[in-house]
Amino acid sequence: MKRFTGKLILFLSPFLLLGTCAELLVRHIPNDYKLKRNYLDSNSRNITTLILGSSHAYYGLDPAYMSPSTFNASSINQSLNFDLAILKRYDGRWSSLKYIVLPIDYTSFFVRLQNSAEQWRVKNYNIYYNISTYNSHIEDHSEVLSFKWGTTSYRLKHYYVQHKSDITSTPLGWGSDYPSSRKQDLATTAVLALKRHSENSKAANFDLNKADLVEILNYTQTHHIKVLLYTSPVTGNYSSLVNPVQMDTTLQTVGALPKQYNNVVYYNLLSDLSFESADFYDADHLNEVGARKLSRKIAGLLKIL
Repeated sequence: MKRFTGKLILFLSPFLLLGTCAELLVRHIPNDYKLKRNYLDSNSRNITTLILGSSHAYYGLDPAYMSPSTFNASSINQSLNFDLAILKRYDGRWSSLKYIVLPIDYTSFFVRLQNSAEQWRVKNYNIYYNISTYNSHIEDHSEVLSFKWGTTSYRLKHYYVQHKSDITSTPLGWGSDYPSSRKQDLATTAVLALKRHSENSKAANFDLNKADLVEILNYTQTHHIKVLLYTSPVTGNYSSLVNPVQMDTTLQTVGALPKQYNNVVYYNLLSDLSFESADFYDADHLNEVGARKLSRKIAGLLKIL
């Protein structure tokens, strides 16, 4: 038995060595999560406006068009529990924070990253934010185990051989890779997005996500931070296909919050007529033109809080 174990270890050792080297090399590649963690580590005490949320905020709010000391800490598919985790991670260091901007959209109460099709993104918070997640799996703590080897080898080649960057956000955290020059078909992307959102949406997530939002609001109330909640603008192609019950539940739930918290305001921009098709990259994400428009609109609303 000992001889067999020794041979097995000897056989597996090259693969373990290869996997370990690949893990370290991939972790060394610059990425958006590492960029945001580094910025927050260095500047959290100076931030006056913090943007949280998922891809609608990531692509929709550019701090360059907002007040000084604004930072966008949102990420693709970032659910409310991770918004809360980021806020709590820097507890005691938000000495200048006056405002939090957070979108509450069609999927906000019904999707949690851990049980969605994008679950592989959980490892980014464990590895790069050092945010522990409950009931996580071993792959949630590893780059190599989160993907097939072909994806890992591509990422290594992309950075170390082709010298291409994985960074898609600006230094202030805005997602800059949805340009108007690559505009997608709005009708097609609406169908694809709603199919994806319907597959990921689970009514069982509602209470958990609402509890996370309530905890965020309780935290901000205690620390005298004002909160601007908004529902992001989308195209008619997208809004016409949503589940009306889920959408109404979302709007009614978030719309009631300003009555419960004197530090909270809410704006429904879902069908805001100031946004037109030319402002969108796809059916539910703004391009740089739309982002400039939304950023300036939100900045203006913050001034009257």
